[in-house]
Amino acid sequence: MSISTLENNSKPPTHIATDWNFFLNEVLTERVQITPYYDKEDWKIGEIYSMRVSHIYDPSHFWVVTKHLEMDLLHRYLNDFYSKHNNHYKLPKENLKLNLYCIVYTEGAYYRGILVKIPYMMKNKTWVFVYLLDFGFMSKVLPDNIYFMTKDMYSVKHFAIRACLAGIGPLGTNKWTSEAVIKFTEIITNKVVYGQVIVKNDPQKVLFLQVCEYNSSTESMVSIGDTLVDCELAKKMTILEIRKMKHSEKKKGSKESTKLVLPFNLPTFEDLENGYVVDTITVAQLLDKIVTVRSDRPTLENGLS
Repeated sequence: MSISTLENNSKPPTHIATDWNFFLNEVLTERVQITPYYDKEDWKIGEIYSMRVSHIYDPSHFWVVTKHLEMDLLHRYLNDFYSKHNNHYKLPKENLKLNLYCIVYTEGAYYRGILVKIPYMMKNKTWVFVYLLDFGFMSKVLPDNIYFMTKDMYSVKHFAIRACLAGIGPLGTNKWTSEAVIKFTEIITNKVVYGQVIVKNDPQKVLFLQVCEYNSSTESMVSIGDTLVDCELAKKMTILEIRKMKHSEKKKGSKESTKLVLPFNLPTFEDLENGYVVDTITVAQLLDKIVTVRSDRPTLENGLS
């Protein structure tokens, strides 16, 4: 269904003047920020939380939602409100700017997002790349499908939480393979899983989790990390092994490097969320193969063909 079929001649809501003034005076001047739900929860080490995985880059970079019922309620509201009032909340193109909070219409629904790339030409169309705050992934939308938020939406923390499998690393390589990512995605997608907090990184707002799913036939919990290990797609890593790998990587780098980072913890969550790299590892690896084979650098305009 096209966006034009959703637009209507309904009367504007009574709070539209408040929403517009808030957008002009607070949002455009970057005085307001939507904080993550991570900050609201007092995460306890060893505590188990019910969650859904909203997006996956690899087993060391994925996003979870622990308040999925609340998020479903929010998106039912967004779709009801903006399907009625989208023509009153359309964002003027002259107000498009990087890091701007907005509502976007994509894949048949409305979502909260933040603009990370504008404009972007692809197949003779201008696109805007938007990071969807409540899901943790990137989407491309047409400028005509971007709207400003109601004031109340800024007080709702965004639901997607950064997560990483704890004590698990790629097998035989320093990067996750596409096979491991595909298997991880198959196991964990479209179901409620249970994550035990092993470590939390408050500055980066990342949860290091042991993730399990419930096996109804055996009435027991099955570790998803163990499943990857059993499939020979991952290996368990002790704290000592992690420290050794970090120091080994540091020796390979420059002497000025002081930050110890595991190779499979790159790219960073910030890079993924800001659109500096493609947000699925399978696409990233496909790009690497194409660049290696072809002398001319591929572009999105030619469809990577």
